[in-house]
Amino acid sequence: MLSFNNIISIIQTIVVLIIVIILANLLLRLLNKNITQNQKMIKIIERVNVSNNSALAIAKVCGKYYLMSLTEKNNQILKELDKDEVENYLDDFEGQNNFVDIKDKTHLFFGMRKKD
Repeated sequence: MLSFNNIISIIQTIVVLIIVIILANLLLRLLNKNITQNQKMIKIIERVNVSNNSALAIAKVCGKYYLMSLTEKNNQILKELDKDEVENYLDDFEGQNNFVDIKDKTHLFFGMRKKD
């Protein structure tokens, strides 16, 4: 049979394991936040799935924009995009769609269909 001391040891071990897991989780979140903030050289601006295994993406690499094809087996740069055109589009897109996105998300959340 388990004695009182053995039960206390098991409980202490479980508590210590929980504390270690919580601290490891917090440390990983902090490290991930710092790593992603420092990666400003490469950024995916927008990604659209074409099929289950492929997508098109606009990527910003060192201040230049590229249209890329992304698949499971390879990734290719299809075309270099004009920086001014992309930035003008992004400015227009951010200004127009903020409210619409919120409405779309509420429709998805509440399971309602959008009226066309």
